[in-house]
Amino acid sequence: SIPLRRRYAFLDLMKFSGMSLEWNTALLIAAWFAVSNIIVLLSKSLLSASHAFPYPLALTAHSNLIAFLSCCLVATIFRSTGSTNRQFSEKFSLSSLLQSPLFRQFLVPVAFLPALEIGLSNIALQHLPISFATILKGAGPIFTLLWAIIFALESPSVPLFLSVATISFGIILASFGTLAFDTLGFVVQMTSIAVSGLRWSLTQIVLTR
Repeated sequence: SIPLRRRYAFLDLMKFSGMSLEWNTALLIAAWFAVSNIIVLLSKSLLSASHAFPYPLALTAHSNLIAFLSCCLVATIFRSTGSTNRQFSEKFSLSSLLQSPLFRQFLVPVAFLPALEIGLSNIALQHLPISFATILKGAGPIFTLLWAIIFALESPSVPLFLSVATISFGIILASFGTLAFDTLGFVVQMTSIAVSGLRWSLTQIVLTR
């Protein structure tokens, strides 16, 4: 179960939507998948169209800037409506956060890794068709599981390794079957996915400490 101090954001959403925690969680996951796919499609269209924007890292910087401004807006709305728990806000204020070892050890890498992940993914989209790039993203659970085992977030088990082996076999088949295989694009995309797995593991460490 989620520790009490981690539930405030979910409880705030429930107050605004009037729905249960399960429905809110399901809607958030669905929204995340939808937005993620839209971002990939828009990035591919910008990077590979006839009027292509040949600057994937500049596109990454723009994406992260918009994400930062959006988070600031959401945080401001929650603060102005008083929906954030006062005791929680005081305990985890910006000043105390900056002085925390957790900030240096995990929050800085968690902030840096998404930018690296998106940047590498945008570079890969210059070399790979979007269908193949999306298939490769199916390797995400493999790297997430490996990082989780390294950080002792998951215990190795036969079912987990069978699941990973099945995913790996499917990706190998897709890689050999594509007509537009590009070695550089493949390596960059897989590196992006590995970075993504590291980011999710570090995020879980932050959220559970």
